[in-house]
Amino acid sequence: MFTGFEGPPLGPGPVNIRDIRSLRREGMGCIYKASVASILIIDDNEIFREMLGKMLEATGHTVVSAPDGFEGTQLYRASPVDLIMTDMVMPHSGLSAIRVLRSEFPTLKVIAMSGGSRLLGYAKDVGAYRTLMKPFTPEQLSAAIEETLAYEPPPAPKVPKR
Repeated sequence: MFTGFEGPPLGPGPVNIRDIRSLRREGMGCIYKASVASILIIDDNEIFREMLGKMLEATGHTVVSAPDGFEGTQLYRASPVDLIMTDMVMPHSGLSAIRVLRSEFPTLKVIAMSGGSRLLGYAKDVGAYRTLMKPFTPEQLSAAIEETLAYEPPPAPKVPKR
């Protein structure tokens, strides 16, 4: 669940779009400074996935989602996005999804999320640029998205021809 809101809380129950709009009117929803992106959310917790998606959409992002790493991988292959936000502990883990997708798409931008898993350190090792420990604040989310979108990975090394 997100924390740090001054106003109606969002989660763990159904997301009330009026609450998001009221936060946006009060300035809480307009926390994204410059970049508007297409974002794939991969998380097996349907309530969290929907809540995060509605928050991101309310701030202008385009969001698609998947309930596990396998479906997320297939969805990204079919329709690439600017950024992936993936949970670590779920069926067909986020760690596996990051590893597979980064091997196929070296410039992929990933934020790994977890509610307490030690896998966040491994996520960085296999290609996540940023990590977020759940619960996180809208400000932490905004900073992670902005930083990840601004990051330009170095070009892949050229392999000499034999």
